[in-house]
Amino acid sequence: MTIQFPEDKAKRKLEILRAKEAEESVQLLAQKHGIPALDLSRVPIEVDALKRIPENTSRTGLLAVFQAAGKHLKIGLQNPDREETQAILKHLTEDHYTYDLFLVSLHSLAHAWESYALVPEEYAKSAGSIQVRNDRIAELQKEITGLPQTTERIEKTFTGVASEILEVMLAGALAQSASDIHLEPQEEKIRLRFRLDGVLYDIAFVPHKVYALLLSRIKLISELKLNIHDKAQDGRFTIKTGDGDIEVRVSTLPGPQGENTVLRILNPKAISVSFEQLGMQPWITEALEKELKRPNGMILTTGP
Repeated sequence: MTIQFPEDKAKRKLEILRAKEAEESVQLLAQKHGIPALDLSRVPIEVDALKRIPENTSRTGLLAVFQAAGKHLKIGLQNPDREETQAILKHLTEDHYTYDLFLVSLHSLAHAWESYALVPEEYAKSAGSIQVRNDRIAELQKEITGLPQTTERIEKTFTGVASEILEVMLAGALAQSASDIHLEPQEEKIRLRFRLDGVLYDIAFVPHKVYALLLSRIKLISELKLNIHDKAQDGRFTIKTGDGDIEVRVSTLPGPQGENTVLRILNPKAISVSFEQLGMQPWITEALEKELKRPNGMILTTGP
């Protein structure tokens, strides 16, 4: 039998009263925004729907996807005018999702966020991942035979959506076996460069408006804070391909003209280099190969 002390009962009554006041405030705001109000504690939260958006992103945007039917979502949000919320909704639209919006209280959202604990661990680990289709990469590799073709293909996407720009940029970097993508804000445009064999090459100059959308997209999938522009941030995401996963580490750093962004592509194929490709002399290569074949050995050869 659980004994409730008077102070515990008073605290519980106060919590109930505050929750009630919060829901009443939502009703008033709902009329202002023209969005129906909803109490998420009174509706079922579908875990499969909730995981459409990573938990960190959901909390940053003060929203939650609580139900889903295919590509159609039901989303509870605290403030539709919030910058982070609008950015997330925009990216969902670019990914061809449709949705119904409901105004909810923070107390209501907290109830929905508790269900993230039920998201399978293997999915939680890959929440910040995007899909790059093998046929898409193969198609781009046929088009991109050098840096001029890379530039042309990327510039064609500037009139498209941010998700398409990022996909083509990543696919172009993979096609050229680039180890890094640098986006460097300058006064007039953003300088896009690829690092190839340790050397940075100019690829294109991105308009500021396009970069704003692109940076927002990169931050979203890397689970960085969308509203932080004056501090350095680090994140990561995964490109899923038929040949395996490719990790991408993302760093943003504030500068005088805006945020600099670096994407380091950890492609196992690109960093796999044979002894011959390193330019070693034949006798060194032969000695190394022999050493690798015997356990716990030491290379004793010092010359040809």
